[in-house]
Amino acid sequence: MKKPLLRTSTRPLALCLGLLSFLSSCEKKEDTPALEVKPTTCLPSKNYNAADPTQYTTFQYDDLQRLTRISDYVKGKESRASIYEYNAQGQVGRITITDEALSIDLGLPDKVYMIYTFDYNSLGQVSKYSSYKPWLNNSYALEETTCEYDSEGNRTKTTTTTDNGANSFTTVYTYKDGNCIQRDINQGPSPVGPTFYQYDLSKENKLRSFNQKFSLMHLTGPTASKNMSAESTQTNADPQHNSTYKQTYEYNEHGYPTKVNDTWKNFFNSGTTVIAMEYVCQ
Repeated sequence: MKKPLLRTSTRPLALCLGLLSFLSSCEKKEDTPALEVKPTTCLPSKNYNAADPTQYTTFQYDDLQRLTRISDYVKGKESRASIYEYNAQGQVGRITITDEALSIDLGLPDKVYMIYTFDYNSLGQVSKYSSYKPWLNNSYALEETTCEYDSEGNRTKTTTTTDNGANSFTTVYTYKDGNCIQRDINQGPSPVGPTFYQYDLSKENKLRSFNQKFSLMHLTGPTASKNMSAESTQTNADPQHNSTYKQTYEYNEHGYPTKVNDTWKNFFNSGTTVIAMEYVCQ
């Protein structure tokens, strides 16, 4: 009679041991860190005019994924190039622009039309940039611009001096929710009306970081915006001479724009340009 009692008493113990083993295995699984899924990054490789594929732009990079050259082609032949060089901190230090057509018109032996150089502050922001036209042999060959920023890192003001500092003008940028919504240029006796910008707040600008690092428009102008641009209006003293540009997009599965429909209208004419965009994604 004792043996059956011994057998039945071991069953709860076996169940407990099994339960402990199961819980232990669960704990081990929970302790195993989940694989981190990195977001896909896409770098522009080629843009082209959908109406004329012989007009296109290519992008080249070094082993550190830094932009080294932008080449514009017309009828399959390079017409203009922007060549990038970097400082010891890996920031854009110099951009040299060559232009095939202008080199013929202006007699430029090395095809160099413009040279930009950049200085940075301790926060990695462009504090000063210069643009130099080596073929223009006068005091207007060099322009120097200083930059100011707000506490969020947005470039709020630039001051450009020309003619060896004898003349200057300022550009002021206004931001809202991470987007540049207004640009005001003060050129003294030749005032320029403000430009207003609108955005698609439902679409993140996936090229924001790329543009902020490499785009000449943003290296020398406003901080790249958080959302995709939707419309811009350049105003004039005579409203009939205002110019309006509207953008709509198509996107790839990673949220990068693959086609831009840019519809524009001014006092003289109007039209739509369609640009297709290709990437290398990883």
